[in-house]
Amino acid sequence: MYSEYLFYIAAGLVRGVTHDAPDEFVWNSDPVAGFSVRSCAVVLRNTTETEELDITVKEALAFMWSLNEDENTSHLFETCIITTRIREKVENWVGGDLNITVEDLKLFIYHNHKIKDSDEKLTVGVIWMCLGSGLGLLTFPLFAVVFIFGILCLLNVSRETRNPLVNQTFRSEDEIQKLKETIAIQLKQLNKPAVKTIHSPDGDIIDCVLTHLQPAFDHPLLKGQKPLDPPEIPNGNNQMNNFSGGFQLWSLSGESCPDGTIPIRRTTEQDLIRASSDSRFGKKFPTASDYHQHAIQYVQDGVFYGGQANLNVWNPQGDSDDLFSLAQMWVMSGTFGKDLNTIETGWQVDVPLYGDRRTRFFIFWTADAYHQTGCFNLKCPGFVQTNKDIALGATIAHMSTYNGNQYKISLSVWKDVKTGNWWLSYENRTVGYWPSSIFTNLKDVATMVHWGGEIFNQNYPQASSVQMGSGHFPEEGYKRAAHISHINVLNSNRVWVKPTNPQNYADHPNCYNVKGGIDRNWGTYFFYGGPGKNKNCL
Repeated sequence: MYSEYLFYIAAGLVRGVTHDAPDEFVWNSDPVAGFSVRSCAVVLRNTTETEELDITVKEALAFMWSLNEDENTSHLFETCIITTRIREKVENWVGGDLNITVEDLKLFIYHNHKIKDSDEKLTVGVIWMCLGSGLGLLTFPLFAVVFIFGILCLLNVSRETRNPLVNQTFRSEDEIQKLKETIAIQLKQLNKPAVKTIHSPDGDIIDCVLTHLQPAFDHPLLKGQKPLDPPEIPNGNNQMNNFSGGFQLWSLSGESCPDGTIPIRRTTEQDLIRASSDSRFGKKFPTASDYHQHAIQYVQDGVFYGGQANLNVWNPQGDSDDLFSLAQMWVMSGTFGKDLNTIETGWQVDVPLYGDRRTRFFIFWTADAYHQTGCFNLKCPGFVQTNKDIALGATIAHMSTYNGNQYKISLSVWKDVKTGNWWLSYENRTVGYWPSSIFTNLKDVATMVHWGGEIFNQNYPQASSVQMGSGHFPEEGYKRAAHISHINVLNSNRVWVKPTNPQNYADHPNCYNVKGGIDRNWGTYFFYGGPGKNKNCL
């Protein structure tokens, strides 16, 4: 009831102070609907972190007003970026300090990533009340709008939850300092002491870490161990019928890590701030399958000691701020949603994890269907790296282009029968291994192997415009659609063989599809992918 009155009061005040608003502001006769204003998300899609948004204080107010009405855009991560940039604009406009720094604001929101659903409005409300106190120095009506918006958010929360979260959200300087210290502790745990540091052209920092100090040996089952010597790679059928794309950008400078060390991409404060919570950093979310969309080829209900393929490398794009698109191989055993064990490797574009839209080589593992165990790359203890020339999570140097040069990476995962460990090779070079002790079902053999593409659609059931593969459908063929070739599985005789009766599957074929075949030169292969949203995919 009270919030309904406040909507009308705030609407009148907003209209009063924005009577000279630009043409893109459209006043709606229904005050509850607020303003229709250009989506900040659209602006952010084409704006880098360092660019300045062309946005006025009035636009900021109108956007935040509409944000409260649109549940689909009230994502806290998006709000973090928008609010930070708006705050900088507001501060410049006022010509004075708003009493909180951008850094404090980021830390403040980083802490509140743990607060979900309706509580996100609480965070937005408190932040805007803080900004409103600064604006009050300039004009009372403008202050009232922002302050009332903050109260509005709080009232909405009070109707949805009875948890007294105000004291958890409004932080003193001492608590902000504690948050900084918490992040510093996390960074110290994640970033091991470096013998040498290499600066990559893409902005990554690569630390050369002594092999026995790598994150894997923080795992309770691996403490005190040292990396094992690589076994012999099983003889395979992979052929390099197109350009190798395996070169990593950081190594093209000619610098390398010394013997006895491994290269690790350094985790930054911004990496942690982007994470949905400190406990989920570097992990996948066990979300509903509808949000994850696939176009794959697979074999199942078998006995497999490994999988192998050549992955055509592309740089898929899309207008999502949480862009996630990959091509990979899954080596699995267990039940989906319950006790699934999976080893995954391939290339990915993952904005939330890396903070950019570059294509990167990655690995992943879980022993409990993505719930608690496992992570990407070396973001948690588990995978033991033995190679000093390949960095997990690093940018791949060369991308395929439409009707142009085609690049690929060659990947193999196989089980060493002597130790039971699962080894990984990249471009026919051994990278490291997943110890069998960190798994349950994969202590023995794999029962499924999948190859293909995956995207994450945060707007489901609406279609996503995130590209998979090249962004073109399989029917367009070579040099236009992405492909995966030389698909093999390792049998009990340690021989790579073509999979028997592989199946194709696409859960949204009008958005992303798959089309397979067998070729004398490519062996078992398939084209896959698509543009996402189109006239047949809405």
